[in-house]
Amino acid sequence: YTGTGSSHIVEGLEYSPDMVWVKGRDTNGYEHMIIDSVRGGTKSVVTNASDAESTHGGRSMTFYNRGVRWNSDSGNCNANGENYVLWSWKGGGTAVSNSDGSITSSVSANQEAGFSICSFTINTSGVYTIGHGLGKAPDWIMMKNRDTTNNWDCYHSYIGNTKRFKLNSRDAGQDYTEPWNDTTPTSSVFTSTGSWLGGDGNKIIAYCWTSIPGYSKMGGYTGNGSSDGPYIHLGFRPAWILVKADLSESWYLYDSKRNTFNPVNTDVRTDEAYEDRTNLLGDFLSNGVKIRATDSAYNGSGTSYFYIAFAEEPGTTPFDTFP
Repeated sequence: YTGTGSSHIVEGLEYSPDMVWVKGRDTNGYEHMIIDSVRGGTKSVVTNASDAESTHGGRSMTFYNRGVRWNSDSGNCNANGENYVLWSWKGGGTAVSNSDGSITSSVSANQEAGFSICSFTINTSGVYTIGHGLGKAPDWIMMKNRDTTNNWDCYHSYIGNTKRFKLNSRDAGQDYTEPWNDTTPTSSVFTSTGSWLGGDGNKIIAYCWTSIPGYSKMGGYTGNGSSDGPYIHLGFRPAWILVKADLSESWYLYDSKRNTFNPVNTDVRTDEAYEDRTNLLGDFLSNGVKIRATDSAYNGSGTSYFYIAFAEEPGTTPFDTFP
């Protein structure tokens, strides 16, 4: 969509979103901004920085039945004439109290789509379990302290519970016990430590996903360094894919709205506030992705990569939809 610099409704979705992630496409310096229905439309976090939650008035929005309304002017979401890309997910609507873990959390969960938003407050130091509401073990978690300047913590099932990745940094995975307490999430909870998350009274937001066949997949592959790169079988044509190497490389995000035909080569990076950049990934195919890049960002020989992908049009799903 294109920003207007004033109150602006962006619609056309088939649901009321519970999480929106928006990025300016034209101007270097506009941040990746996430707003969700659990925290409310006046509160945002950014993926490319360690900043605490913002309540900047120009970034506020209202969730609509089939979209969102930006209430004012901000370069991050609605500057006049700026082109934007917006990705959104449907949670479970109004959050409910979840007492599955040792800390009570507020959760908006959509088990059919494998997505939940989880908000909680750390009481003291120590090891905690937090209910996520998915009904299946999460494959992907993005977690952020809302109150203080603090890096994002990311978990991916392909890499395992001993490493932490920072969504706001190009760093390789870091081997720390504290973010996940070296404990694999279960169908009801994930584990973390209070001292790591900021200690007494700090508010935390976590976004959790689990793979749903025909709709989403979180997995990994090993690069071969060739233009005839790995084929990633997803079981669907992707609409959205995020790729990260387990070494010092940015997080590269591609989608089918900005890449309407092959080769797929328009990206943004979650750890940078860059505008759209041109970097070859490969081809979006009917059942997956063919990597054709030869650089270390996606296909270094022997390098381990993980990805998060969502379908352009789901196959057979709990919603009874077909491609």
